[in-house]
Amino acid sequence: MQAIKWSTLLFGAIFVVVVAGAINAPHLYYMAAILLTLPGISYLLGALSLRNLHFRREPPSIAWAGEEGELHYVVENPTRNPRYFLSFRESLPDWIEPKSENPPIFNASPDSTTKVAYPVRFLRRGAYALTSFDSVAIDPLGVFAFGQAHPAEGEIVVYPLPEQMKTWKMVGADRYGWQEFTVVALRGSSVDPDGVRQYVPGDPLRRIHWRQTARTGHLSVIEFEEPQSIQVQMILDRQKGHNYGEGATASFEYAVRFCASVAYEVIQQNASVRLLNTPNSASPCRT
Repeated sequence: MQAIKWSTLLFGAIFVVVVAGAINAPHLYYMAAILLTLPGISYLLGALSLRNLHFRREPPSIAWAGEEGELHYVVENPTRNPRYFLSFRESLPDWIEPKSENPPIFNASPDSTTKVAYPVRFLRRGAYALTSFDSVAIDPLGVFAFGQAHPAEGEIVVYPLPEQMKTWKMVGADRYGWQEFTVVALRGSSVDPDGVRQYVPGDPLRRIHWRQTARTGHLSVIEFEEPQSIQVQMILDRQKGHNYGEGATASFEYAVRFCASVAYEVIQQNASVRLLNTPNSASPCRT
């Protein structure tokens, strides 16, 4: 593209010189000179475009695997002169894919702050480090490009996207969750009445319901609901040789997505969840 632009300028200058000689119009030689000096003027304007500008990057606060998001680049122009044909350039980590090959070109108004969105797609969950990016200024003719590096360390944490699962209630028929063996051991120790039932050996005598006993002739006791704190623990196998496939379609990635889906369902039911990983299963795994 740059070669085409240079050729066009050169051909135009030569054409003007030929026409000036053919029709004996010396003033056209000045036009040819102007055409030849345009690249120099354009170069100077492009070289000064980045002066006194301040750039920064704002990564997204949260991102989900398989979905789209935006990186925001902010430029502050404290001067009274507008800046035109600005852009940026950055080598993004693997698994973060720009939606467009070329970043957008924008202008910075005088005494203003301009924010530009750069749409990207997050292909895989993980924690990705960001290092630096370059601000780019293009001259008015689009022949030259000037870059300036800006250190901007940061991190983008892409979470596994939970899948929609069939809702199940984490309580049994006796409303004691998955730990039904605690019903007998903890019966009568709560303070929330849950009805009256027939007395069984081992029930505290202070729980006897005397009115029900007098009416039926059988010992009856007040039953109390025992609130349970349900905790779900998942173990993620990371041993060598247990992972098949590569990238976002590896079996381990499907396992992580399944754990995220279960964890989301558990949290929705106000229960607690813990994720452990092997071979060191004693420490929680951060996802």
